[in-house]
Amino acid sequence: MPLEQIRQSIESHLIEGCWFDPDAWHIPRFSFHRLNAFGLNDYLWYEFEALDYTEADTDSSSIDELLRRITA
Repeated sequence: MPLEQIRQSIESHLIEGCWFDPDAWHIPRFSFHRLNAFGLNDYLWYEFEALDYTEADTDSSSIDELLRRITA
């Protein structure tokens, strides 16, 4: 799948064009999040910044799985 097509698919499911809920997308949260003064998590949404190819040895089906999760 072309990189531009993947990017467009992801961006079409973002909140206000740049945010996403990692829980809804089944992405693990970072372990360093802290609670604010009100006892609430300051990092409810994550920001999508960019997408690029990698030369690392990865599972090629992982992008397909991500796109299935966010479009469900």
